[in-house]
Parts: sequence; structure tokens; C-alpha cells
Amino acid sequence: MQQREETLTLDKLGKNIRAVITKICPESTINDNNLEQRLLAMGFIEGTTVTIRHFNWLGRDSLVVEIEEGAIIALRKAEASVICIQELH
Repeated sequence: MQQREETLTLDKLGKNIRAVITKICPESTINDNNLEQRLLAMGFIEGTTVTIRHFNWLGRDSLVVEIEEGAIIALRKAEASVICIQELH
């Protein structure tokens, strides 16, 4: 699969579009020292394929992410905003 060069964050990904995680963004403005470790423990690891499956219908503040075509995890938009990705085509 060919990857697009533009890098974005998981909270900006559209529904049912596949992407690969490039990194946990170090420039995050979220003041949570354990967030990176929690995301890594949940499977949000560099090189992992992710797909947004659902958004919260009220304001899209939370989203449901499928990791590597198996694990389903719900994240807040703020948490998803620290996961850098590249769309897959």
C-alpha cells in the first residue's frame, strides 16, 4: 500500500479510513504524564494500522478505533489528538 506524505493526528481521520501510526506526538498540549504509556499499552504503537469505526454523535468528542483489524478501543478526541498518523491508500 502506498502512503500519503501528509502527517495528521488520529482525531482528524475520517470514518472507515485506514491509517498507520507514525508516533505519539511529543508536542502534545495534554498535561498527562502517563498518557503515552497508556496509549502504548493499549496497542497504539508506531507502525500499527488503525481505523476510526464510530464517532460520538454529539460533537464527536469520543471515537471508536479499530487497531490492526481486531481490537476495538474508545478514545476521547483529546487522547486521539496526540497520535500522529499517515493515511493508507
